[in-house]
Amino acid sequence: MAMLYLDLPKNIKEKVCKIDVPGEKLESGDHHITLFYFPEPLPIDVVGEMMEDLFEFLKNKKAFELKVDQIDSFPKGEDGIPLIMKVKSKELREFRKDLEKIMEKHKAEFSKKFDFNPHLTLSYSLDDDNEGFEEKVDELKFKPISLSYKASRDIDNEEVSFHIAFENKNSFGTDLLEGMLKII
Repeated sequence: MAMLYLDLPKNIKEKVCKIDVPGEKLESGDHHITLFYFPEPLPIDVVGEMMEDLFEFLKNKKAFELKVDQIDSFPKGEDGIPLIMKVKSKELREFRKDLEKIMEKHKAEFSKKFDFNPHLTLSYSLDDDNEGFEEKVDELKFKPISLSYKASRDIDNEEVSFHIAFENKNSFGTDLLEGMLKII
């Protein structure tokens, strides 16, 4: 399993954790916006080559605002009914389309099982009464803090990750790397 995702500011993660929803809540460090899900971790050479193109793509990109203001649910899955907050942002959809071209260039096979539906998962409920759950909440506006890739293999507990941080929250910066390529 692997994913390319946007990480959120700590204060937003803390606020999201305080929203009262049924089910087993995610911990604050787990909140993110998945852009691409990869059924299998990408080969390390592909990740390295892809990073170069991601830096080029991101170095002049401006950070964009994201907005959440309603709790919804997805259909029941293996872990129960996901209670989520849909993320609203035209810029996010355009950003993902541009990233998709990079994924395709590097033959990074990502899941196309579902259409892109940006969201923050809040909890998983095992109660079938929560399917179709909807509730309006106070609006949160924020800018993501980094574009991140994380992959793990259950077999050997190997994890590969990188983070490209936003520079001054106005643009992506190639010199503010939290971990250019970290192998554990």
